[in-house]
Amino acid sequence: MASSTARPSVEAVLEHAGIRRFFKAICTGDQGFPSKPAPDIFLAAAEGLGVEPGEAWVLEDSPAGIRAAIAGGFTPVMVPDLVQPDDELRASVPVFGSLLDVKAELEKLAN
Repeated sequence: MASSTARPSVEAVLEHAGIRRFFKAICTGDQGFPSKPAPDIFLAAAEGLGVEPGEAWVLEDSPAGIRAAIAGGFTPVMVPDLVQPDDELRASVPVFGSLLDVKAELEKLAN
């Protein structure tokens, strides 16, 4: 998990959703990382997981986050929330309507 939100808020949301145990590395905005589109927070999360950026997908809801993923050498995947991708971004990265759509794609890739 790499979020620009402060750790207490991230931890609370993950606990409330019952999914905290699935996250082995959590990097948050209150750790001093530069703001996205700088890739630093994603690079730190990948290091915490022991994976190279090229081996990881970044699921993002914002154009700045997608640009950070690209800058860090990750595979960017967009699930838009409030800000929709522009035509350039839509042409360069996969855009899914929901996390369930991402899950279905991952399941296809696994088979």
